[in-house]
Amino acid sequence: MTAIVTTARDLKQFKQEACMMTKNEHKPPTVSLDELDREAIAALTAAANQLSQALALLTKQLEEKYSERWMTPDLAARELDVTAKVLDYWRESPEFEHGIHYRSIAKPGAVIQRWQYNVPQCRQALAKPPEKRKTF
Repeated sequence: MTAIVTTARDLKQFKQEACMMTKNEHKPPTVSLDELDREAIAALTAAANQLSQALALLTKQLEEKYSERWMTPDLAARELDVTAKVLDYWRESPEFEHGIHYRSIAKPGAVIQRWQYNVPQCRQALAKPPEKRKTF
C-alpha cells in the first residue's frame, strides 16, 4: 500500500486502509520500540532488585554461619560446656586436627599462638563413643 498523503482526508483514509490490512492479515498490533524498551528496563530493574536482595540475604546468612563456626577459646569452651584448659588438651590430642577442629589466627612467626575452634566440628568429634576415638 503506497499512497501519497496530502490532505487530512487522505490521512484518515490511509489510516483506515492500514487498519483494515492489519485486521485482514491477522497481524498482532505493533508496539513502539520505546514501550518495549521501558518494559524491558522495568523487568530488568525488578530482576536486579530481586537478585540484590537475595545476595544480601545470602551474604548475611554466610556471615552469621561463619561467625558462629569459628570461635575464640573462651566462647568455644562456653558453647561446649568445658574449660579453656580442656580445649588445650583436646587440641593436642590426635582426635582434633589443625584446620578442621582448630586453627591459629596468630601472625606467622608470632611467639604467642592465638587459637580459634570450629565448634560444630568439635561437637562432632566429641559425639563419637570413647572407644572409637583416636588415642595418643
